[in-house]
Amino acid sequence: MVARIMLVDDDTNNLNAMWRVLRQLEEVEVERFGSALEALERSGEAAFDLVIADYRMPDLDGARFFEALRKIQPHSYRIIISGDTDVELFKAAINHGQIQRFIEKPCDGFMLAQTVQEGLQQTSLEQEVEQLRDRVGQLHELLRDIAARAPELLPADWEVE
Repeated sequence: MVARIMLVDDDTNNLNAMWRVLRQLEEVEVERFGSALEALERSGEAAFDLVIADYRMPDLDGARFFEALRKIQPHSYRIIISGDTDVELFKAAINHGQIQRFIEKPCDGFMLAQTVQEGLQQTSLEQEVEQLRDRVGQLHELLRDIAARAPELLPADWEVE
């Protein structure tokens, strides 16, 4: 299965640098956006497994972007990237956007690729757990139906306790 990644950064050089690193990963599709608002619009049209966004953007900061994105795509893995080391910035990103990871700019390509792969693995595991929960729920329903019908399915001389 191909994983879909969204990159959001108003700095074209940084956006292109991340794209060059991530497009080399196997089984990924990467879309780039220079505007948080354009990225939010696109997130309403296509699902993304992982999203990386800059914190400081002119149209919408990263915390508010992820807060809005989480409402549209609650299961995407969220990574914020920033050159800023302001503690209040991190609090806002964590509390409002519920980010899973932080990457400091400028970021090393190897570290970026490794962080993305870890995020995609986490997303894949969460999807698998959700599918298993659904399957267990279906099996419970089936067992309830069988138990309810047991008296009519068994021969008349059998006793059900």
